[in-house]
Amino acid sequence: MPNDNSWIVDLAIADSTSEILNYEKHSDPTLILKEESLNLLIELNLLFFQYAESFNNKIKSTSTSLKVMGIANKQSFLVFRKNYRLIVSIYEPGVILFTFDNFSGNIYTNLKQTDDPLTADEVYNSGNILVGKLGPFGEIAWTFEDQVIQPSKVVRHYFSEFIKASTNLMKNAHLLSISPTKKQISSMRP
Repeated sequence: MPNDNSWIVDLAIADSTSEILNYEKHSDPTLILKEESLNLLIELNLLFFQYAESFNNKIKSTSTSLKVMGIANKQSFLVFRKNYRLIVSIYEPGVILFTFDNFSGNIYTNLKQTDDPLTADEVYNSGNILVGKLGPFGEIAWTFEDQVIQPSKVVRHYFSEFIKASTNLMKNAHLLSISPTKKQISSMRP
């Protein structure tokens, strides 16, 4: 995560202008979770972009290359290949959701196929979310199934699963399960 020193600037400005400083943005859990969710999304996006660039440099066909694109709302981005995409989005402050989609409108989450948007219960039970846990001093720990994760390990997992699933889709095979195994979860820890 980027080191945020904006609070120092706020303190210095308030001190030099004799203003009363509003600490709300530094102590409001919702604002902290919003900001940290966006920071994590940016980090994940950058990692997916770097991995896609490396992958594309190694494959021989541009028709099977990957593309990583931001979505207009800046609350999500997608990785796509042929008719398959992985959407990484901020579901709500403190919750990052990974969704696989095959461009026909069908959403795949743990092999469940639906044309309808996922409900909150389905999102939380999907096994494809990162949850931010707020600490006592406004610090945040990102977790998967209550275990602290490293963003690079999460991206490695979902990137690999995306390649496998999109390759299988291109070969008209059944989709693979996209939820990490317990062994994969333990490899995501710092």
